[in-house]
Amino acid sequence: MAIVSLERMFKQLEAWGQDPEDSLFGDLSGVVVRNLKWVLEESFEWEAQHRTGCRLHARDSERNDYRNGYRTRDILTRFGRLEDVKVPRLRRSGFIPSLLIPGRLALPEVEELVAKCLLCGASRREVVEMLTHVLGYPPCGSLIARVQCELDRRAEEFRHRELTKVYRYLFIDGIYVTIRDGRLAKEWVVLIAVAIDEHGYKEVLGYTRSKKESATAYRRLLNDLVERGLDSKKLDTVTSDDSPAIALAIDDVFGDDVDHQLCWAHRMSRLADAVDREARPECVDDLRKVYQAHSRHDALKAYRVWATKWARQCPGFASELDKDLGKLLTFFSRQQKHWSYIRTNNPIESLNADIRSRVYGWAGFQNLESCHRLLYGLFWQRNNDWKKTPKLDFTH
Repeated sequence: MAIVSLERMFKQLEAWGQDPEDSLFGDLSGVVVRNLKWVLEESFEWEAQHRTGCRLHARDSERNDYRNGYRTRDILTRFGRLEDVKVPRLRRSGFIPSLLIPGRLALPEVEELVAKCLLCGASRREVVEMLTHVLGYPPCGSLIARVQCELDRRAEEFRHRELTKVYRYLFIDGIYVTIRDGRLAKEWVVLIAVAIDEHGYKEVLGYTRSKKESATAYRRLLNDLVERGLDSKKLDTVTSDDSPAIALAIDDVFGDDVDHQLCWAHRMSRLADAVDREARPECVDDLRKVYQAHSRHDALKAYRVWATKWARQCPGFASELDKDLGKLLTFFSRQQKHWSYIRTNNPIESLNADIRSRVYGWAGFQNLESCHRLLYGLFWQRNNDWKKTPKLDFTH
């Protein structure tokens, strides 16, 4: 029996075990486990026969090895614990079936379940409780520790991978999360960088954590991107909120090579707090005409109309808007079909929303490693999803 057909059979058995009403699984669980044990033993027999070049009890002068009885071992599967599974032994060479991993009781599919639980941010205790309920047996501590180490290794590789593409637009933002340190829970900020490459595909380039949202922290993130291969000379625009820390870091790392675009969504949300409730809808509509204009010239005209009408009612906001107007209108120098996408930080805000949904109601991450594991799992999955379709079209 080929391993390919064996994996196909696992997929069919999995459909039984995941019956939502438990109408099948409750009656057939024992049958599934017994038949799965038989399937595994038959596949091991087939592999041993292929290794020796001769059927069991057959005589052949061209055989490669000789059978030497059986050994038994337990195997952990997602359908239950299989006890005393017979594994053939060979006299001249050790025999380990291709489905098994030396020194491990669990099949790879069980490790995948543990990894998925950990990537959702579950603690070790929660993983044991969930998998005991699902699998019918508690996963051992060494299994969870092994999966944790593997995920930590993958997360480090993801954070330090080489950037080989040409990126045109970069989006930067930070989100605060709670991480437990002993008995105390402290707030950390996770700084995230998302980019659009020259073919229009979106990608999470990197992230880092810091105790506060400072220019030093953002500078460290941007320098890391450059060291890993980000070519700032081919980067057109960096979009961010109006944090002074981000502006300082962009100037220090990129200088005059890259234009800085301030997020209109953040600026409009601040306007809502600067104007009286009665006048707010009209004021917002008038300012919206600035970034929805068909050219930079029309945008400046719309801004002068807005300033003449509303500057006295919100002098502080109007003063800051006038000071930052150049960076707010940067997007007009890019392709018109990209304007609506790069004038806000929304491409990275969707990631922040995913992180908030994962950690909603938590007391905080158990430690820094669990935070890195969840972020790695989320960002890696998003990068895979974004590979399917481009977000922007760079053809002229």
